[in-house]
Amino acid sequence: MKVIEELGMLYPETGNLTRKYRYALYECGTCGKHHKNKVSRVKINNFKECNSCMRTKHGFSRERLYTTWTNMKGRCYTPSDKSYVNYGGRGIMVCAEWLEFSLFRTWALSNGYTDTLTIERKKTEDDYTPDNCIWIPMAKQAQNKRNSNFLTEDEASELCEVYALTDITQKELGKRAGYGEGTMHCIIRGKYHIENGIVYITGKGKSPS
Repeated sequence: MKVIEELGMLYPETGNLTRKYRYALYECGTCGKHHKNKVSRVKINNFKECNSCMRTKHGFSRERLYTTWTNMKGRCYTPSDKSYVNYGGRGIMVCAEWLEFSLFRTWALSNGYTDTLTIERKKTEDDYTPDNCIWIPMAKQAQNKRNSNFLTEDEASELCEVYALTDITQKELGKRAGYGEGTMHCIIRGKYHIENGIVYITGKGKSPS
């Protein structure tokens, strides 16, 4: 969260009233509202948004775009993410500007985002930045993949994201994206490796076609 104003040493509104803590007024990176919080609490927990947004009761946390943003960061900064080895593990990061959801959302909506699109990096060895990212329709991606016989790492991650967030079957998702069920099985379970930004199936199943 962005510091709007330093409030100095204050007593907490509840709890231990015998000790003062340093407070500041913060701007939530999701909803943009201003909230007073302990400086130490924000730093220790690396808060990017207010409690309300973290509980998904306010702000934009229920939007598909918010999930896209969260997954993008997870691939780059969370070692436990199954895609981390192909992103953060290779030094791919999210630009500082986009670590705040409100700024990423503003860019996305200003550059044609809809819920039918997926984010794609133009240069797969470069970071997620406004200059290196575009929104591409899944249908167009499927056509490109059938013609060129490959899919990119961003597309593989997007397919995994759609599968995890919906009730769609692997077979139906593969049909929509232009792949067979065997290939989708490998993509969903991470049975592939990446070379020069291109996904190669290493598990059981058909190669992208």
